[in-house]
Amino acid sequence: MERNYLKKQLTLRLVIYCAAAILLYGAAAQYHSSAPSLIKRTDEPVNVLLLSNPPIFIAYNPKFKKAVVNNLPSSKKALTAEEILQKAKINEDKVITVDLRPEKRIEFWDGFKSNLQSWRVKPYIIFSYFYSYIKLKWKGKTDLSFGDFILISAELSTLKTSDFAVQNPLVDKIIKGKKQKETPIRITTDIKPNQTAQGPLVIEVFNASGRNGLAGEVTKFLRDLNNRGVINIDVINYASYPELLEKTKILDNTARLLEIQQTAYQLGLESREIYSQRDKNAISDVKIILGKDFVLPKRSK
Repeated sequence: MERNYLKKQLTLRLVIYCAAAILLYGAAAQYHSSAPSLIKRTDEPVNVLLLSNPPIFIAYNPKFKKAVVNNLPSSKKALTAEEILQKAKINEDKVITVDLRPEKRIEFWDGFKSNLQSWRVKPYIIFSYFYSYIKLKWKGKTDLSFGDFILISAELSTLKTSDFAVQNPLVDKIIKGKKQKETPIRITTDIKPNQTAQGPLVIEVFNASGRNGLAGEVTKFLRDLNNRGVINIDVINYASYPELLEKTKILDNTARLLEIQQTAYQLGLESREIYSQRDKNAISDVKIILGKDFVLPKRSK
């Protein structure tokens, strides 16, 4: 009996010492890390280039705990990290690179979102996450140091999918009669939420679910929340969408990310990323496109 007790105590101490060592290593890493702003909470973004097919560039703002996910354009020739950053005019010394090839972007991103939502109820995912990092590091496919890995892992554990604003590639217009140029690589790194906007969040609701009357029901639901003072919004339009969608989408036009996130939470959409359009000619701040998967909450949260 006493031997089993001592064994448990030794095991517990070993786990505590290992955890403390990892935390200390992560804290010490801020002095030579490429991600010190995670601790200092500055506006300087933490930049990560993921070489999937096609690649992804993520810029994370530690102060506001928001990230912009730049889906980069595909190219006939697989570009190196140096070529991508050179085309985007970004200093490669300030970018963490992870080579995920031959994994496809859509598969990686779907898996990332799933793990981000479910790791709390499926903690064994963490071991798979650590294993993936060790394998990439062993093969020389990432310059992410162990200290940075600990810092970023701790930060990810506090985020939700709605903290990520997705920016799709900006394609130049094709001029008739002229040869089309190679799609330029434009990367957005400034993800500061719009703090100066005044008035209610202006919303449009579109029904792409195929269920009659859903956009009207959601509009009524949102206006009720506004009347009760739960959120400050103005639904100016609701209509049918020209096509059916499997999944609900949130399209951001003006970077009022914090307010959009609050609205998404009320609609049960906190597990959805926000697609950033930044359309200056849009009549609303956000468009909510209801897909077949949407279920109207029974009551506000």
